[in-house]
Amino acid sequence: MTHPPHDAPGRPIVVENGTRLGPYEILLCIARGGMASVWAARQHGARGFSRLVALKTILPELSAPDLDGMFLDEARVTARIHHPNVCEVFELIEHGGVLALSMEWVDGDTLNNILSARPKEPALDARIAAQILAHVASGLHAAHELRDERGAPLQLVHRDVSPQNILISRTGHVKVTDFGVAKSLGAVREATAIGKIKGKLSYMSPEQAQGNVLDRRSDIFSLGVVLYLATVGSHPFRRAGESRHQQIARLLSSRVKLPSELVKGYPKELEVIVMRALSRNPGQRYGTAEEMARRLQDWVIATGPLVTEQQIAQMVLKRAGTAILERSERIANLLWTHLEAPPSADDVVPSPADPTLVPTTSRSGSVSPERARARATLRVVSTTLTAAALGLAASVVFSTPLELSPAALHAPAVFAGSPPPGAEPAPRPSWAPSARDAQAATSAPPLPAAPAAGPPAAIRPGPEVSALPAHATPRLAEPAPPRAAKAATKPAASTKARKPSAAKRKRPTPRIDDSLGIKSGR
Repeated sequence: MTHPPHDAPGRPIVVENGTRLGPYEILLCIARGGMASVWAARQHGARGFSRLVALKTILPELSAPDLDGMFLDEARVTARIHHPNVCEVFELIEHGGVLALSMEWVDGDTLNNILSARPKEPALDARIAAQILAHVASGLHAAHELRDERGAPLQLVHRDVSPQNILISRTGHVKVTDFGVAKSLGAVREATAIGKIKGKLSYMSPEQAQGNVLDRRSDIFSLGVVLYLATVGSHPFRRAGESRHQQIARLLSSRVKLPSELVKGYPKELEVIVMRALSRNPGQRYGTAEEMARRLQDWVIATGPLVTEQQIAQMVLKRAGTAILERSERIANLLWTHLEAPPSADDVVPSPADPTLVPTTSRSGSVSPERARARATLRVVSTTLTAAALGLAASVVFSTPLELSPAALHAPAVFAGSPPPGAEPAPRPSWAPSARDAQAATSAPPLPAAPAAGPPAAIRPGPEVSALPAHATPRLAEPAPPRAAKAATKPAASTKARKPSAAKRKRPTPRIDDSLGIKSGR
């Protein structure tokens, strides 16, 4: 794949599948809007670190200073928001003349695609839709309450709340995204030019369509439009085939049909929430998105058990699961294809602890799928054989009895620190066996023959036995002979039992050390 040189002055590189933007490797385009594209990308870091992210880039035909400024504002504002219902922004990079915004990857789909996945069933279950919009309202409230470093409110307004900017993962998590046209009091530049309205007309508030001053209640109107669409299945203002001017006229003056007029059995309490949010007078709407979220939550709890993320996930997979799984499979194949790519110069990252450069996993090269699969298969086979060999060795070690010859049992061991030949031996400790015990061990009857399955493999005495002191005579615990052999070898009982001496009565009873096979009196 050929790309323009990165250092070509005034010529930004072409962003497509396989393009590298700094530490990011473009994998697949997942969405394309009027001003930007969103890509699935893999971020690489030091020592093989990587993760999947969403990378947003401005369309090359629209690249201009004004759009670059919007990108900067979005990165500056959204990076301050930390809320579970807001898609997190990681960083803004510039590489090869291209600005890219790195964001949290949400493995799911937009509410717009979920609604349109079943044209014959455009509406969602009312309780599930209310729970989803309650999460969206909570995320918007966090954005509305944003403050700067000095604690002053930024008075942020999203201005583009729509089903296209509501992400729902296949695990049921709801995220608000795309603050590209958001406007705040502390913005670096005015985002709306004279005579030009930013946002989607179908979800604008009347004051936004007229170009008036906006506050957070404009986003609440947009929330009402989305809730109406999700529960009724039709748009409150938009009609097919109408021009932009006709849509604005309908938004400003036409009567909105009640949801109960279109859907039989529509919940009355939910209808009150929807119509209050759709009030053309901002003063009659909810004062904050948090208040609207609380009203939705109260209605959901009052009408049944709380809607869980698992129920939302089931709805997502039921309506759009095929498309989500197909895209996930494509991304997984792309990640697998580039898994064994050779390192490149741009992958070298300086380590803070080491002044040398540490190479990381490559992002530039590629390997054919056949070669990558062959390498992976070889690794799996090698791992399997190694595990089998270790298991066989362990079974032999722990199942085969230790056999030592009488010569090995009585041969003096040589180890560091033992007395030299000819020197007087050290006194026998209390735990060492006596000469009588050693003689009994050598005169013991032989063990019975092994079964017909074959003799077990003998194991040489290890360092545990050879490292014993010279004056210690090791002895293994011998199994009891069969009853018949025991009766044959048992000496005849004497007519008069001899009374043990006092020294033997005081001597501690020896025990067997299982690890070395040595009798011990301790």
